[in-house]
Amino acid sequence: MQLWRELREQHGYRGSRALVSRWVAQHRHLVPQPDPNGPPRRGRGRPPASAPSPKPPAQRRLSARQAAWLLVRRPEKLTQEEQGIIERLCQQAPTVEVASDLAQEFIQMVRERTAAAFDGWLQRARASGIAELQSFVVGLERDQAAVVAALSSPSSNGQVEGQVNRLKLIKRSMYGRAKFDLLRRRVLARAS
Repeated sequence: MQLWRELREQHGYRGSRALVSRWVAQHRHLVPQPDPNGPPRRGRGRPPASAPSPKPPAQRRLSARQAAWLLVRRPEKLTQEEQGIIERLCQQAPTVEVASDLAQEFIQMVRERTAAAFDGWLQRARASGIAELQSFVVGLERDQAAVVAALSSPSSNGQVEGQVNRLKLIKRSMYGRAKFDLLRRRVLARAS
């Protein structure tokens, strides 16, 4: 403020105070630092506060997405900290523990391809009372034959689905000019 007043009064400066303030902030490094052994500088305003007390380490906030990923990861791959987080979550919300157990059971069923356990899992998930799991169960029941086939069959149609996805991507990138002969050439050109 003082510099701006002096510039305005003594030199006829017509610029804003904010512009002077910005210039000072950018060139503050040119001002010599006070001697630490010299007398203390008298300043305006409040006296300096006593040394701040050390704050306890802030706990990291966990988003819903992060919590969901922790609950579905393999328990043996979790760090001690992550296991502690899951334990605290389960203590604070019993439904989280139920959801975690059901999620781990479902993932294990998919990994080991045990279709025999599917009906029992569906009943436990339906009885859990967790709306999200019940919605998931409705979707699984709607396509139960495919789910059972996926849990019992060693083969997968994932490769076919990947190729269909690639074909649709190429077709969309052509902005409606995807007559079959042009589409065929582009698909074959990308394959080689």
